[in-house]
Amino acid sequence: MKHCTNCGAQLSEDDNFCPDCGSDQNKKQATGTSGVVLTLCILTILGSGLGIARGFFYQSIAGIADNTDYWRGYAFAIVNVGTIIGAIFMLTGRLSGFKIYLIFQIAYILLVLFTTFIYTPGGSSDVESAIGIFGIFVASLFIIPSMILLIFFIAMVPKHLK
Repeated sequence: MKHCTNCGAQLSEDDNFCPDCGSDQNKKQATGTSGVVLTLCILTILGSGLGIARGFFYQSIAGIADNTDYWRGYAFAIVNVGTIIGAIFMLTGRLSGFKIYLIFQIAYILLVLFTTFIYTPGGSSDVESAIGIFGIFVASLFIIPSMILLIFFIAMVPKHLK
């Protein structure tokens, strides 16, 4: 199954023109990254850059508090570096970048969930309940945009890459 070189619609192997946009499939296309891939990759690089800073910030706070067994700050930095590498590969038109991005973005989401549940108290007092609700709210500020980007990547990027 092939896709339209202009809009990404699915085509049969013998289609010379896209039934959706009318684009000639035999015409040589200009090389370069599609606008969809470019936009999503730029958003990923910016967000992951902030994620790396966040990871090192968490690690610094743990160091100040003499929490020597804290490792999650480094883990946040590593998964964000992975998503940046995936985005850079996608900008060069490589489908392998999409696979790298998927692995590290899913790892990031799981790490946020893991970290959230570690720090969410399970007590029954009003204070512990408020802390738990606040922790889930803060985690959602990181998880929701990450999941939205992941959905956009899965829905749009593979048809634009080789």
